This record gives sequence, C-alpha cells and structure tokens, in this order.
Amino acid sequence: TTPTNTSSVTICAVATDNHGALSTSACAVITISNLPPPLVSIQVPTNNATFHAPTNISITATASSPASVAIANVSFYVDSVFLSTDTSMPYTAVWSNATPGVHAFFASASDIAGGQATSAVAWVTVHQGNSVAITSPQTGQTNAAPAQITLTARVQGDMPVTSVTYYTNGTYLVGTTSASPYLLPVTNLPAGTYNFTAVATDANGYTAISQPVTNTVQRQPPAVAIISPHSNDLFAVGQPITIQANASDLDGVITNIQFLAGNVALGH
Repeated sequence: TTPTNTSSVTICAVATDNHGALSTSACAVITISNLPPPLVSIQVPTNNATFHAPTNISITATASSPASVAIANVSFYVDSVFLSTDTSMPYTAVWSNATPGVHAFFASASDIAGGQATSAVAWVTVHQGNSVAITSPQTGQTNAAPAQITLTARVQGDMPVTSVTYYTNGTYLVGTTSASPYLLPVTNLPAGTYNFTAVATDANGYTAISQPVTNTVQRQPPAVAIISPHSNDLFAVGQPITIQANASDLDGVITNIQFLAGNVALGH
C-alpha cells in the first residue's frame, strides 16, 4: 500500500504453511509523513581529518527541518556503532580513546513528526604514532673524561620522521639529526652524570619521547713518566742525580709532581 497522507500504519506479517496453519508476527507501527525529512551533516571532524593516538575526538553536527519541524534528537555513530544521542543544539558527542585506523563518522537526525535522515560519512584517520628509543649508548655505561659518545636511536610507528633531537638532563639540547639511525657524535664531555633522551618529531608535528639513558663520565688521573734518569743508569756514590718527569692531565691541570726514592720523599 502507498499512503498519500500523514498517518500511522501497523505492519504485520502472516505466515501460512501447507496444512493451512497461520502464524502472525509481532507488528511494527510506522509513521508515514508527506513532510520532507530533516537535514543533518557532520561539521567536526571534517572529512579526511587526521588524529594522533591516544586521543579523544569531538564530533559536532548540525540538523534542521525544511518544514520547520522541531528536531527531536541527533544520534552519532562511528563505524556504524552507536556512540551517543544529543537532544539540543549544538549537537555534539565525544569518541574517547579513539583507536588507530580509518573510521567512518555519521549522524542520524529525527524530528518530532517522525522524519529521519542520515548525514554523509566523514572519514577520519587515527594514526598510531611513533615511539623512539635510544640504542646507543647503553644505560649504565661509564666513560673516561673528556668523553666521546655516539648517540643513535630507533623510531617505530606509522608516521614519517622529520627529526630526532637529543637532550641531556632534561633540557640541554645536544643536537638534531634527520636520517636513520639518527647518529649524533658528542665530544669532549666533562666528568658528570648524563641522562640522555631522544625526541622524535613526525610529519604532522607530533612528538614521541624516549626513556632516559644514563651515562657517567669519570675524571681520568694524570699521566706521569720519569724521563731522566733512565732505568739501569749507573751513578757513583755521592754523585748528584737530576730527576726529570713529564706529566699531563686530559681533563685537568697538573698542580705538582712529587719525587720519591723508594718510600722517601725527595721534593716537588
């Protein structure tokens, strides 16, 4: 049947078998209206929008009636799964903890006359994002001052990497590199404790921060060598002996040299 006026219609189904037995279904009551359906569209997010997990995505829709019939509610769906319903403008919803992947967002509007309409789909991509880890040096490593350390990192994820920046002790910028394995030599590090971190930046400007890698740089003792006399030199009793030595310190300044004859101090 094709109704021509606004009306309620009860729809039922009756089944008959070959023995003449009848069975009637539960009935559905529908409203037939000659009024135009509402108009509804997703405003936020826009079609082909991208996000970076973890994230919550806010959704906004507009709905109106060409026949000036009041809108009863707007329901929101993600990948055809019901999310929530809003009964007043602005019609909004939030998809919490959005999962990585490509998702279809749409809204369904109902008016008080029973009219319904579904919006066009807004396609949204949620990126997993990247993770970064320092691969060299290893945490707990000890080096002699002035230390020469080569930093490298590994970046994993679904986004192109534009740069990896290294820091030490949280804020001090060590340097930036852009090509895997993101190698960065660090030279002349003085004695101290260094907590290295790496920050990877992707093509959308999102960042990932590594766990810190702690290294210790220790002071080196000075180097000293007797240059005169030489081992196995022969001297007469009472003969004066001139003693000479060279000393150096890679991370400090020599302040004095103490000469010894056996356990006897001879002077500075």
